[in-house]
Amino acid sequence: MQPVSPVIEGHEAYESTACAPEVCKHEPKHIPLPVYYGADGFILTRWRLNDEDKMRALEGADIYFWLRTGGTVPPMLVTFEKPVAG
Repeated sequence: MQPVSPVIEGHEAYESTACAPEVCKHEPKHIPLPVYYGADGFILTRWRLNDEDKMRALEGADIYFWLRTGGTVPPMLVTFEKPVAG
């Protein structure tokens, strides 16, 4: 899976990248993540499946979603629905 930019077509002005400077500066393997900052405080990312991911999904593979808690991370949602900017 790869992150996609723009996160929402036509709303690039509200897009930035998320990466802790201390991580991105010292660990080149970490790339900035394109994020859309919504008016109500949510942050949205967009991902595209590569061919291998698509085949695994068609074969019924599970998707594992990792979430680090205990800080500033808000609740998360994984969906195929195209978001409405707001």
